[in-house]
Amino acid sequence: ADAGIQAKIAIKDVFAGVGMGFSVNGLSTLNLENSIVSDVMQGTGNLVAGNDIDDVTDGGWISEAYLTYGFGNTSIKAGRQTLPKALSPFAYSENWNVFENTFDSVLVVNTDLPDTALVYAWVYGGNFNSYGAVATANNMTDFNSFNDEDGVHMLTIQNKSITNLTLTGSYYYGQDMAVTDDVSILWGDAAYDAGNFGIAIQGGQVDAGLADDMTAFGAKVDGSVSGINLM
Repeated sequence: ADAGIQAKIAIKDVFAGVGMGFSVNGLSTLNLENSIVSDVMQGTGNLVAGNDIDDVTDGGWISEAYLTYGFGNTSIKAGRQTLPKALSPFAYSENWNVFENTFDSVLVVNTDLPDTALVYAWVYGGNFNSYGAVATANNMTDFNSFNDEDGVHMLTIQNKSITNLTLTGSYYYGQDMAVTDDVSILWGDAAYDAGNFGIAIQGGQVDAGLADDMTAFGAKVDGSVSGINLM
């Protein structure tokens, strides 16, 4: 259990078309640790076996700090930022917790093609829990490298040329990320929304230098009948 507060500022044009954004977050158990609050989902320290919960109850961190620039139909965003799941399905900011996780990355979006978004991202770090079984709280101040100085490259194409149909394809590449092997990920999905019903399919493959590639697929049908939502 946590209580959080966030201060955020975003300016589109600071100087010569260059914009900026900045967010600072704070977390606290409101001094209820070891009484009502026995553990936290997010923290600002390393809660390891044998340590007291007091070590992670109160603190703050810079969750966003980025610069933006745009020309024509192209926008660039560089620095610490959130990444949307719709355009980056394997490295995105989850919003189910008190605060979203963020990434150190460079994001380029181009919309020159009709009804099409081309997205490139270089993701080189993020605040994720890297302590495995010895940690019970995600340390939000712990920004780690994903693949040393190489980072991970992502390319996404999303098209909405057909009415109510969204097609998305993504490719990730991490050089020597699996010890001595490269990591590559292919992901695609199609979603059709007709208003009173929807159909979606998706699938992907991860090649991480293992004996066998990892594959996954799924399908979903949803709709509404007499005010009842079905899926």
